[in-house]
Amino acid sequence: QFPEIRFAGFTDSWEQRKLGDMLDRYEDPVETPHDGYERIGIRSHAKGVFHSYVEPGKELDTAKMHRVAADKFILNITFAWEHAVAITEEEDAGTLVSHRFPQFSFHKDLKSHFFKFLMLDRKFREYLELCSPGGAGRNRVLNINDMLKYKINVPSVEEQTKIGEYFDNLDNLITLHQRKVQKKNPVSLPDSLHIPYSLAYSSILLTLGGVAVFFSNHGSVALISTQNSIIPITISINAFNNILCHNHSSEYIVPYIS
Repeated sequence: QFPEIRFAGFTDSWEQRKLGDMLDRYEDPVETPHDGYERIGIRSHAKGVFHSYVEPGKELDTAKMHRVAADKFILNITFAWEHAVAITEEEDAGTLVSHRFPQFSFHKDLKSHFFKFLMLDRKFREYLELCSPGGAGRNRVLNINDMLKYKINVPSVEEQTKIGEYFDNLDNLITLHQRKVQKKNPVSLPDSLHIPYSLAYSSILLTLGGVAVFFSNHGSVALISTQNSIIPITISINAFNNILCHNHSSEYIVPYIS
């Protein structure tokens, strides 16, 4: 395996390996807290993780949770078919997840910053779909053993590091320019988004007050976007059947409409 385009100084062939030979299952089980805790969810389409707070009395009905560690490959087994995968960061460490969010440590010959870009590959997403049999939604559970049979081409650790650094720098540059654009063209969000409650669980794009809002098909993630920027928000349902849309600075309530 010799890529046509690569950095100068690297001439060795890339080796084909199975994921199962380069990842180890990581578990740190803890008792489920009853005094509130922070958890993470994973956005579909490999768009990273988001944090949310679980109030006392609203914890999962399970004896055990799992503590998240930094620099792990993590996925949601019920939405892996929709590419709900991520690499955990330092700020994610210490949050909790259920057993539906398995974590994997990287072997020393696979760098997480290199794999972060491999997992974005369309072939990997399609393979996750094949490894998630069943009907739509929560019935499509990932077969982890099948996933670990996926084959990737891996260069030396030194070349992985070089490639990972290149794409990290590119990501940082894009983020910097996005922030500059957002300062010049700030997004004006509506006070409330009046949409049918049922639409929160559909893949749909609406234009509300000049702001386009995309709701994912499992209702946990939305994107508020304009021509120049995209802002991820998370969605939850409160006791009054209102859809709560959260971003980092505000909370937007979508009243129930039958």
